[in-house]
Amino acid sequence: MKSLKAVLPKYSLCFFLILFALTGIAEDKVDSLGSITVAELRDHIFFLASDALEGRLIGEKGYDIAATYAASQFAGAGLMKLIKDSQDNTSFFQPVKMISGTLGANTKMYIQRGEAIETLTLGEDFLIQKRDFIGFDMEGTPVFVGYGIEEPDFGWNDYENLDVSGKMVIAYAGAPLKDGKPVLPEKLHKLYRNIGRSMNQRLISALKNRVSTLLLIPDPETAKNWKASVDLKQRGFASSGQESKPLSIQFYVLRPDTAVNLLAGTGFDPVSGQGEFNNSVLTDVHIKLETDRQITKEYISNNVVGLVAGKDPALKDEFIVVSAHLDHLGIQGGEVFNGADDNASGSAAVLEAAEAMALSSPRRSVLFVLFTGEEGGAFGSRQFVVHPPVPQEKIVLNINADMIGRDSEPFPDSLLAIASENKRSQLNNLICKVNESIAKAPIDIEKSNSSPWTDFLLGSDQIVFMIHGIPAILITRGFLQPDYHRASDDADTINYTKVWQAARLMYALALEAANSDPGNF
Repeated sequence: MKSLKAVLPKYSLCFFLILFALTGIAEDKVDSLGSITVAELRDHIFFLASDALEGRLIGEKGYDIAATYAASQFAGAGLMKLIKDSQDNTSFFQPVKMISGTLGANTKMYIQRGEAIETLTLGEDFLIQKRDFIGFDMEGTPVFVGYGIEEPDFGWNDYENLDVSGKMVIAYAGAPLKDGKPVLPEKLHKLYRNIGRSMNQRLISALKNRVSTLLLIPDPETAKNWKASVDLKQRGFASSGQESKPLSIQFYVLRPDTAVNLLAGTGFDPVSGQGEFNNSVLTDVHIKLETDRQITKEYISNNVVGLVAGKDPALKDEFIVVSAHLDHLGIQGGEVFNGADDNASGSAAVLEAAEAMALSSPRRSVLFVLFTGEEGGAFGSRQFVVHPPVPQEKIVLNINADMIGRDSEPFPDSLLAIASENKRSQLNNLICKVNESIAKAPIDIEKSNSSPWTDFLLGSDQIVFMIHGIPAILITRGFLQPDYHRASDDADTINYTKVWQAARLMYALALEAANSDPGNF
């Protein structure tokens, strides 16, 4: 194992020549940027993504070790504790109440068509993919959305002219063909034919269209492995103790032969994956899910929060939040899902950016946060934004990093810096100014501002800030890579130069935003 990063502050001199000076990044701040090093980022990621941390699953010791490690790094860098407990003591840990349990054999899905009612059994006939089970039971009339693909630039949009807001939709996890030939370009065709790689994109499209529930039917090749997909853990659930509604949609997979009657009359055969069809509301179909929830564990999982206090008396009570999620998927099928890219990479960048900021003198205050529970439904970021340690209206910007460590198609040599629709023009100006002058990261500006890449904003913790009206920037290399949510996402696959570039960009963005004049945010 690589040596752990020392928890004591560093004061090593490392000077960089900067051709253009930004507001607030003066000559005495150059050492701060130089404190972000590939070696330290590598140490962070090799530790956080080691087998010893068992995939950093919330509620397990591996995640707690990761959170303790992050807190020690904040302390060593000189960040301030901010979270107060009932005894008025301060801590780096913001508690998030969590509930775990199982879904018993009485969890059933009922499909009614006319007078006939078909009963589906969990594990045998359907699987549950998302475990954010606040308000979990559901029922309604579904909308068939074909493949659930939005690629309007290539002449295909399954959601076009359909109102699916707040509704249940059914989609087939394949790629469209016409006269036996792919409709989409080769790379996109291969993407959508792979249910694992395309899952996130389909979810993003559904979320963007405000779908409440997605029922996905796998293609024939994937369906052959149905039994292998039935992991005992899929019967489990996790939920926050919050009363807020879930952000993520409810997401299920239906075995193809159970969907034959469901799609009768559409012209599409879910078993063969063939047939002409029209996307439409299935007016004569009603679906209902009843869960048998058995709570087995109630526990606390912590966000890790550190503060670099602002120096300007007029601006120090405004806050920039720099964040990433710390959790991953734990152990599945006896294999450790180490989550090096997802998201030890983003967490490491936050730790290094925090150290650099602590060596600076920002006018506004900057909060550095590592969130718990992103994988299950953005539990940690919801707790932070809904019950923040500072007034919510004083949070002026979120800069979030998720998956910044791999080279992935279709942008292998670049990063994305995606600005929220709220203040997008202003944020893009900030990104370009900072990157050209200081960070010099390989940002693909065109893709960062075009669909479908802007849809990535819906796929991580920054969406919580956006929902509450707080502008946000997502730094990512894109949620497309062969080891996404697999045991092969290991530390030795990371492009450490890319993580270094992203960490420098996050720091420079945060400092420039913190030092901007009043009224800019």
